[in-house]
Amino acid sequence: AAGGAAAKEGAVGATPGGAAAATGAAAETKSGGGGGFPWGLVFVLGFVGAIGGYFYRGKQNQKRLKTMQNGILDTAALSSEEVEEIRESNSLSTGHFELCRQRAQQHFSSGTAQPAEFFAFLGKLVRPDGEQRLGASHLLERLAGRLAEQAPVFDLKVLLTSATMLVESSVEDRVKLLYKLHGDGKAPADVAEPHMTHEQALAAVQALAQTHQLPIRCLTRELSEYPFNLYLPSQANFLVTRAMEEVCKKRKKAKTLQGGEEDLVKLLKEELAYTDKVDAARRKAAAKGEDAEHSVAAIEPIEPLPKTAMFSLEDFEQLLYSKAICAWGECHAREGK
Repeated sequence: AAGGAAAKEGAVGATPGGAAAATGAAAETKSGGGGGFPWGLVFVLGFVGAIGGYFYRGKQNQKRLKTMQNGILDTAALSSEEVEEIRESNSLSTGHFELCRQRAQQHFSSGTAQPAEFFAFLGKLVRPDGEQRLGASHLLERLAGRLAEQAPVFDLKVLLTSATMLVESSVEDRVKLLYKLHGDGKAPADVAEPHMTHEQALAAVQALAQTHQLPIRCLTRELSEYPFNLYLPSQANFLVTRAMEEVCKKRKKAKTLQGGEEDLVKLLKEELAYTDKVDAARRKAAAKGEDAEHSVAAIEPIEPLPKTAMFSLEDFEQLLYSKAICAWGECHAREGK
């Protein structure tokens, strides 16, 4: 009996240890053997990696943007400070410029001219006695030389756009000169005042870009891609589309919409999207060494902008003053107005 009691007591005393062992074994079995998977650590490392990748991508994008801008500046004939020097060194009146424009269009009847030949002709009109030269002539000669590197001849309106830098006038009068230069000055039968067509507005903005009268910020365009963005020189259709979108938003906020602006913005954005697809197809085909025209032909074409897509003088003025175009830095001078 005593032995049985001892055995019973031993069995009872062993029960807690046995239970603990069983509990530990169960816990080990549940956790997969020796502790749970470190999900918390994985989350922390993933978060840190994502943040690091974000900043690395941003830094690389900034480098790519800077490289593009430096490339444009390296090929530019004039800096913004030199453009201002040309303005300050000359005092051509708006009336004298109009006379020069008419004479130049008569002399270069083909509508094109070599840059050096054009500036030589302009110098004779401005300084007929030949004893004095155009102000900052060394900068104009550099501009002519750099333009000649791009093409042997230029549209006369592009060269005359560069000549507007010689005019001493208010910004408003300068805009009027460009509006008259690039527009045809004629009104359609159903329009009360002369308007500038969409193509003419594009040509005017492109001429300002070619003659270095837009800030470098506006001359580069960012396309969102992965892992790094693509940076390209801005084209006139991109600048005009973004500028008109900006003008429309301002007018809508001020409740001064004149009718048709929102429809025009929609059409401009559709056309820009189409040209972007075409350009992307060309880049992709070039990278693969394939025929680009075959890729472009596969893109569904869109209807051309209607002839009613025109700009009044007020429209054109606000386009040039927008942040998207910012001709002569006027977007900064008029900020908040």
